[in-house]
Amino acid sequence: MQNISKTPLYGRDLFEYMSNFKYILNSHADFDINFAVNYRVFESLSLGCLLFTDINKKVSEYFRDEEHLITYSSVQDLFEKINYFKKNEKKAAEISKNGYQLIQNKHTTLIRLKEFKKILNIN
Repeated sequence: MQNISKTPLYGRDLFEYMSNFKYILNSHADFDINFAVNYRVFESLSLGCLLFTDINKKVSEYFRDEEHLITYSSVQDLFEKINYFKKNEKKAAEISKNGYQLIQNKHTTLIRLKEFKKILNIN
């Protein structure tokens, strides 16, 4: 059996690799599907990629389907949506730009740092 996995990438190497793609596919683990937003969502959107992610209640609290990212409900639904956006690149670019802007406006490290300082009552 051939090993199809590559050596894992982390940090800057991961971001540089991901930045080579227009589309990113994400799937949450079964144990956290409606309780968490995994890092891949934030990483992908921060790079300006069009993200396809599984339907997740927690993701829906922060991002709007077909405005910031694309959600899919099944493998067939995913294939249909990928094919649609490959044919409608202007719409894909608009959604990825919206996702990127949302990250820049609400989810940067600087914003998180300010929130933590407020929680800890640090000026």
